[in-house]
Amino acid sequence: MGKATRVKRENARERIAAQRAAERRRERRNRMFIAGGSILGVVVIVVAFLFFKTLNHGTAASASSSSAAGTALPASVVKDITSVPASTLTSVGAGTAGAKSVTMVSSAKTLTAGGKPEVLYIGAQYCPYCATERWAMAVALSRFGTFSGLSGIHSAGGQEVYPNTATLNFYKTRYTSKYLTFTPVGDAAVDGVQGRYFIPCVVAVTIGAAGILPVRVAMRAGTARIGFTAVSTLSLAAAALMYHLYLY
Repeated sequence: MGKATRVKRENARERIAAQRAAERRRERRNRMFIAGGSILGVVVIVVAFLFFKTLNHGTAASASSSSAAGTALPASVVKDITSVPASTLTSVGAGTAGAKSVTMVSSAKTLTAGGKPEVLYIGAQYCPYCATERWAMAVALSRFGTFSGLSGIHSAGGQEVYPNTATLNFYKTRYTSKYLTFTPVGDAAVDGVQGRYFIPCVVAVTIGAAGILPVRVAMRAGTARIGFTAVSTLSLAAAALMYHLYLY
């Protein structure tokens, strides 16, 4: 083999090696562009989604505050709730409660307000369990004071457990008592964005981040692009669906 032939082959091998190196670099760049662009797309969509939800929050909040007031109760219903005879309550007795339904906090400081013991109620209008508690609370508190401004509402509907449970509304009520102070705290809806709504997005972001790492996946580039796009779309759709189902 002549010297010219050897030089030609060496040059050919060098060109092939350089082409392969350039192809690998191009493949890495493409993976980074695809992954980075997909992650950026997910972030942009989520931010846009939150932006438009924030714009509509003012209207939703005003509608929520109007529905939070509830509907007026007939005078006969209010009388039945607030004037249960003591003999009836005595015949019912103290009742029983599950071991996990009541938690005694012995180390906590005694609640007082206005120089009187305070009954602090924390609930939510959409909660069906809170809905059932308010009836008994109104009856019990009426033995020690007087309610004014009671109205009627229903718990959340839709896919909630025990939907549309009829209940009392403590919103804008007044309670007067010589013996204790009643402080109701509640809200009509879950406000703000909860992190769990966007758990599906973690799947898309994780797959996108994996594309940046120097790890070869045993699939064709076209299949990988289609697969990542499909997973990202489904993840975003699931996140949006969870947001609407559980927030509103």
